[in-house]
Amino acid sequence: MTFFPFFSLAFWYFYQICFYSFYRLTMKFFSQTVSGLAKTLAEVLAENLGLKPTYLKESCPPYSSYLRLNRYPPCLYPSKVFGFEQWSLQSIKHRVVGAQVERFSAAHFLCPSNDDTIIESCNQPAVYREFGFSEYKRQVERDVQETGNKIGLERFLP
Repeated sequence: MTFFPFFSLAFWYFYQICFYSFYRLTMKFFSQTVSGLAKTLAEVLAENLGLKPTYLKESCPPYSSYLRLNRYPPCLYPSKVFGFEQWSLQSIKHRVVGAQVERFSAAHFLCPSNDDTIIESCNQPAVYREFGFSEYKRQVERDVQETGNKIGLERFLP
């Protein structure tokens, strides 16, 4: 039977609290920094689209945006792996390919509120029909359940 002295347990507990507090503060700082960058980029994008600079910032309240962290564990046989989960970004297919080292990725999503209309086209006729963000999220969820993939904006062509 192994005996753990009280001070060892107390030290372990103290270490866990310190580590997770530091991690939480680090992630909060990172999230706030990336959020500020996203808002700045949104202003530039809005201006380049001929909209008022605050258009996207006003449409994307802080509570609707989020930070996604992914962990990719090391792969013992990377040459035999063709890729993990497939996802698309503007019709380009991406796969996370196995590697021999652990890696992480972080993505910040500046999302509109559920009530907002996503597409207000500058082009006439519009490329996509008008739809809301909540409708988009429901459609993506339905596509993943039915097909195993995110179909994306193709579902909203007129």
